[in-house]
Amino acid sequence: MRPVNADVPPFRFVATVLRRRWLLVLGAGALGAAAGIVVAAVVPPTYTAKAQLVIDAQAATIGNVIDDAAVDTRVEMLMSDGHLRQMLKSLDHAANPAASTDTVPAPSMTDRIELLRTKLIARLAPFTRASGSVVVPSEQPETDLAALSLDDLQKSINVYRERRSRVISVTYRSRDPVAAAAMANTGVEVYVDDLRSQRAKSRLDSLRRLEERIPEAKVAMEAAEGTLRRFASAHGLLADGDAGDEDLRIAEINRQLAIARFDLAERSHGPEATKGPGADGNANSSTFQTTARSGPMPLYPLGIAGHPGTLAGMAAPFAASAGRPETATDAAGADMPDSDVLAARVRYLERWQSRLQSVRAQTLEAELAYRDLVRNAASALQVYDALLRRQADLLTQESRPPEARVLSLAAPPEKPSSPDTLLFILPATLFACLSGGLVALILERGNHTLRSPSLVGADDRSSETVLLPHVGRLSGQRGALARLAQPFSAYTGAVRLLSAQMTIETGPDGEESCICLVTSSGPGEGKTTLAISLAAYLRTIDRKVLLVDMDFRRPGLAPGFDAARGNGILDLLRGTPPGDVIARHEGFGIDYLPLPVDRIDPMLVLADRELDRVMRDLRGQYDVVVIDGSPMAGTADARLILPLVDRVVLASRWGRTLIEDTRTALARLHDLQMAERTELVMTMVPLRRYERHHYREIN
Repeated sequence: MRPVNADVPPFRFVATVLRRRWLLVLGAGALGAAAGIVVAAVVPPTYTAKAQLVIDAQAATIGNVIDDAAVDTRVEMLMSDGHLRQMLKSLDHAANPAASTDTVPAPSMTDRIELLRTKLIARLAPFTRASGSVVVPSEQPETDLAALSLDDLQKSINVYRERRSRVISVTYRSRDPVAAAAMANTGVEVYVDDLRSQRAKSRLDSLRRLEERIPEAKVAMEAAEGTLRRFASAHGLLADGDAGDEDLRIAEINRQLAIARFDLAERSHGPEATKGPGADGNANSSTFQTTARSGPMPLYPLGIAGHPGTLAGMAAPFAASAGRPETATDAAGADMPDSDVLAARVRYLERWQSRLQSVRAQTLEAELAYRDLVRNAASALQVYDALLRRQADLLTQESRPPEARVLSLAAPPEKPSSPDTLLFILPATLFACLSGGLVALILERGNHTLRSPSLVGADDRSSETVLLPHVGRLSGQRGALARLAQPFSAYTGAVRLLSAQMTIETGPDGEESCICLVTSSGPGEGKTTLAISLAAYLRTIDRKVLLVDMDFRRPGLAPGFDAARGNGILDLLRGTPPGDVIARHEGFGIDYLPLPVDRIDPMLVLADRELDRVMRDLRGQYDVVVIDGSPMAGTADARLILPLVDRVVLASRWGRTLIEDTRTALARLHDLQMAERTELVMTMVPLRRYERHHYREIN
């Protein structure tokens, strides 16, 4: 048995299957078109309006480079729930013209269908001869914006950045173009107004805080300046050059103290003691000697009278402690040894040096405190100036634009942003046709009924499978017998082919005869009609034919054939003469052996030993004995009668009998050594459809 569709190209198979199931594909396409029309009528178009705002360059650029984070932050702020709630609050039901109480209700289904019909006529107008213009009514309902919820707003609004710019677009989708434009404009206007209000509120708060802080800063600045002036006056730090003069005095005292110590050492120990560090002949020795020879420098001109740190101020206490005036030292020098005078001078200069250093330390502390006060006064002045400048900036900030401004407002769109609903019809039709084709392929591959001889391996047989055509509107045996009256009809040709393939056997007496069993794979496959047609055709070619009814489960040949007057074939088995049992059909001129109306047990006939004798007697009296037997499936009747017959005709109904049932029947005949003497007949075959759809080649 060859594999099914082994040599058929896939494209040819698909094309053939679609041609077979064209009604299914066409019906699916019609349903798809209807669905597209319904969608076009029900789904209204949507409109998208777009408004734009631009971010200030100073707020969105850093070093002439656009700050993506700043722009993205604005986008997220426009999409935030807080901003959307502000939009909903700003929708004034009385001020918004699209939210008036006299809104037009949404169009009903009838209105949408009428609108769709009008649109279809308008589309087809250029291709028809219809004159005049077709007016398409408006289909946009007015939307109550005040009834919008936060979820509706989140689903319809969209905010995005235009490429890598500072422009932000706000779009809104709605079935009403006016509402779409109003909501898009509301989105940008509310944001800009919110920025203005926040900026104004922040400015007023800052001015209020500055008005409170400026007097306090002024008082602090004046207090710091007064403290600085009083400290400078108390410590005499207003005159310039005092610190430098005191350094000169200390340096001069150090020089005179060194000279006095040198003279004292020279007087006390002689010239050798004066060498000191300069005994080796270096410059220090010559310097001290030169200074000693030149004599002491005057002391009093170095001081400033009245200053507590001057030398003159310190000389008086020293002279008082000595018990004589300062000039008495020189006068008494003649009476005192030189070494004592020099020692007293050294002690005096040392006390003077210590006093000057102490005064200098106090002066340095006063200068450091003075510098701290200067810094505090400068800081207070800077704070006061900064507050004044900030107040001036805030006062001039009212005229500055906000960080974002409206670039363009949205206008009600004229064309919908959604695809035209009429375009749904063609894709829906194509999709439905493809789906129908797929269903057709599935049904074709899932159909296990007999539609071609190749499905059961009948093409491998030596004899050709007979295709018995469908008789059309005429039903049953009447249609078949009516076709037999036409010698060149397709039905007559099929019966003729079947009779030609049957080999007439030679009987025991040398006469040509044949016993033929007509059976089927299952019930209701037209075997009785086939048996009557075969017997009637053989009678037309002058063959003596006997038709025997041996279908014990469904006795009765046809409405034109009478039932047996007795027990039928049982009477023959019991010795009744054939002439008393066999009846004759006057219309076809054939003899037939019917069964009684009351059903009898098949084993009473098939197990009787006289059955073989009766069949031999009938073979001798008739050229062909056609037996209308029981189906092969589920019964043993046909298998018991097979040893008595010469030929077997297996009837299988086209498009109804399962392939497995026919294969099972052929397999049983093969097991009983009857495969070579079996003719397969496909009954009720629609020949035109069979040939047009290539069922013999593609199945």
